[in-house]
Amino acid sequence: SREQEEEQDEKEEEEEEEEAEGGQEGKEDLLSPAPIYNATAICGTGGDIGCDGSQRSMNLSLRDLSEIKALKKPPPPIRMLMEVCCMLFNIQPVKLVDEKSTQGRLRLDYWEPARRYLLSDPFFLHKLRTYDDQLSLVQRAKIRRHFKDAEFTAERIRNCSKAAHELYVWVEKLIQVQRQQVHGRGAPSIASPGQCSAGQAA
Repeated sequence: SREQEEEQDEKEEEEEEEEAEGGQEGKEDLLSPAPIYNATAICGTGGDIGCDGSQRSMNLSLRDLSEIKALKKPPPPIRMLMEVCCMLFNIQPVKLVDEKSTQGRLRLDYWEPARRYLLSDPFFLHKLRTYDDQLSLVQRAKIRRHFKDAEFTAERIRNCSKAAHELYVWVEKLIQVQRQQVHGRGAPSIASPGQCSAGQAA
């Protein structure tokens, strides 16, 4: 039943998070120093063909990416979205002085690396379509926490930026495919982002 499946999903998530935290505690080099891309489609075929042989579609455009990139002070949901994208493509954050800290502490910032290495990349959309890297336990655990955050929902993203919402839905679907591959449930093709319901990723 659906309730049993949800219980199983929660159990698997807890096990993954425990294993990720236990095996990586104290390590700072969780992401590789340079972006690594795999241009093979999720089902092992090239191009934009889905697992069922159907043509994938993406409502995102380079204009959408430019719109996101142009944001001077992106709201938290947008920052979280680009942080997830950085995790997917192994983009490391930079350390900046935390304006909220009175002691000059540093904080990790993904926005500038995302603008430079993802939103400015003319091939970023293609790399999303053909993404085939297997996420580590640590990456999956971190991304899952974002999707559980009340600030990081399709509605909040849409209220901030329609373009960012298109990217959110696509990334959400990609994470679903990754999760289903890991747990051996078969990976559906990444269809139109409109077919992806919010709040079901990771």
